[in-house]
Amino acid sequence: MGCLFLPNTKFYFLASILLVLIIFGVSRSWEKVVIYGYWLLSIYYVGQLYVFQVIRTEELYHPLYPNGRSLYFKFTPLLVLGMTMIISWTIKLIKEKCRSNWLIVILLMSVLTKLISSFMGNEILPWWVEMGKIINDLSLVIWLWWVTDYLGRVKTEEKKYFWDYMGKILKISIIVGSIIVILQVLKGSVLGLVVEQRTDLPFDGNAWLPRVVGIWNHPNEAAFNIFTWTIAWALIEIRQRKKLGEVLNRWLLIPLTALLCLQSRSIFLGMGLITLWGIYFYRKEISWSKILEKRIKGVKSWLMVVTVSLILLFIGNSFVVSITNLGENSGWDTRQKLINVAKDLADKHLWWGVGEGNFIPVAFREDKSGTMKAFPESVHQGWVLILTEKGVVGLSVWLIFILTIVLAWWKKSKNNMELRWLFYVTLLTQFVVMMFQPFSNILMVNLVAAMLLLASEEKSFF
Repeated sequence: MGCLFLPNTKFYFLASILLVLIIFGVSRSWEKVVIYGYWLLSIYYVGQLYVFQVIRTEELYHPLYPNGRSLYFKFTPLLVLGMTMIISWTIKLIKEKCRSNWLIVILLMSVLTKLISSFMGNEILPWWVEMGKIINDLSLVIWLWWVTDYLGRVKTEEKKYFWDYMGKILKISIIVGSIIVILQVLKGSVLGLVVEQRTDLPFDGNAWLPRVVGIWNHPNEAAFNIFTWTIAWALIEIRQRKKLGEVLNRWLLIPLTALLCLQSRSIFLGMGLITLWGIYFYRKEISWSKILEKRIKGVKSWLMVVTVSLILLFIGNSFVVSITNLGENSGWDTRQKLINVAKDLADKHLWWGVGEGNFIPVAFREDKSGTMKAFPESVHQGWVLILTEKGVVGLSVWLIFILTIVLAWWKKSKNNMELRWLFYVTLLTQFVVMMFQPFSNILMVNLVAAMLLLASEEKSFF
């Protein structure tokens, strides 16, 4: 948490180096630095910023984009650690046999397809930026591979320590990220912290509260990350404790409040699916009459009633705005026009796509309908965005990954129906959110947690 109050990125780099040295000094093991240090450095996206203008001001001439459109890249401490990890893991593979699985192989294929699609001739960003993005993706796969191998050979006590560590890190990350969201609402602006990605807040005339962003770039992105972090934490906690009463804690009101403040309608849908899962599997433990009379883990009934009322109020407002904003030039109309642009783009770049992150500049250059001039944003449909940027090959690899992890989870989770269906509902929720948002990242933290849970057990899962 100390990194929140660092004055600039230089101090953040120094703090990251100090963190690595402390872990190495305590453990005397580079492997422990990788296992326990990588995830800490991946929480905050802080580093040297590089800005590349891809649509000039005179080309766009849009009041909401006075400086045209730009793409961004950050040289971060995580990138440095990632490069070191890739080299050291390669040496480790040469010297010894390491445990792997089909999920790791498929993820390596996804990185390869991204590498190919990034260099298929669009030439939007410099080659070293594209390589930096590839290294970031590859380092996550290497970390998953390393942890998979590690969990497959250490003793039960060490596994328990790892999962306790991951649960605590996720909990702290959720609380800190949510508190920053809440403080931004109270202040009405960003806080000026080094971990924040923006210096201002996006405008939304339909919102009841300021559309805050936390440590991310957009309210929907912030809500999606807080939501998936919380689900990943729940997967780990239910895996460890297996009782609803030991998982439901009053601190969960903090991310719940943050999600309400972020006002993401697609996340509200996801919260509804998770609520249905909880009611189905824990209906015998839930007594509504007792809830109205007693506390649950220190949370008074009146506080729960207020929370539920606020949820209904916010969802009701967002729903009314949605169903009354369906005409020409409305949000839904613009989304449909962007999907049509994406379809035309996919037809021209069918197999390998335009490269990850290149939708806006390539679509602006090739769109003849004028849609991109009016609304120069990515298509608000994650699956279409994957097809457009990564092509049929990239989309196919991710579909194979999803099918593989779904089948593996079904096979290994037969002794815990609650956890089995929590994962599937979580996956469905992620896909529902992607249907309405420009999110193309499949490997969110909930899937990372699921992969490692699968890797932590050799024969019987749970």
